[in-house]
Amino acid sequence: MPTGRTGTAAPVPALPTHPHRRRPHRIDDLRAIAGEHPAIAALARDVPLGAAVLEDLEAHAVHTPVWHALTTDTTPRTRTQL
Repeated sequence: MPTGRTGTAAPVPALPTHPHRRRPHRIDDLRAIAGEHPAIAALARDVPLGAAVLEDLEAHAVHTPVWHALTTDTTPRTRTQL
């Protein structure tokens, strides 16, 4: 599990897409886990968590808004905006 200092983003590793599951569902699954799993929910109170799809990172770069916060709104953002 990623850890970091308070206020330091700890992105979840990039997710490769899978032909049988579309990207929004995978990120929604991670959001659900972040809200329901006690240890992850506790970490998320101190460390911003996010996920990105590997293909988006490869196509656009890490500093573009391809990261999805797991505990706030669904607006894509840069890694430093998590």
